[in-house]
Amino acid sequence: MKRIAALAVAIALATTTTPRAAGIFGSYLDGGSLGAGYGVGVLRRIPVIPLVSVEVRGSWVHFSDLPVSLDMFPLEVMGKVSLSSVYGALGVGYYLLSAGSGSADNKTGGFAALGMEFSPTRLGLFAEGRYLLLDTHAAFGHIDADGFGVNAGLLLNW
Repeated sequence: MKRIAALAVAIALATTTTPRAAGIFGSYLDGGSLGAGYGVGVLRRIPVIPLVSVEVRGSWVHFSDLPVSLDMFPLEVMGKVSLSSVYGALGVGYYLLSAGSGSADNKTGGFAALGMEFSPTRLGLFAEGRYLLLDTHAAFGHIDADGFGVNAGLLLNW
């Protein structure tokens, strides 16, 4: 009986397909020397094979804990592996930085994420925790933006 149950679970997981999706999300990032940042973003998910998809994301995060305000515009792509409603992902991004006064260097960075998705209908919800690796420079000094973040939002699946 245990073998039949294990086989049924394996078949269910192997045949799960990740639907195409578009979404919006809120974002929080504890950006190391940047302090806390809050923002919003959009995403587009493209399935590759069952259980595997690619997501393209664009967002805006505002940091106000600095002597000057700083805005970050992450442009990211990530590979995502989903098992039922839980997923893990690795990604890279190009991070455009805009300082309130002075300049900031745009840089590439990477991240890892773990999350959950709940999509009982065409509308769904997701939440994920992630860790960003990003170092850059600005007119006010070196920026170590490594840190944990959270994204949560709505999905439209088709």
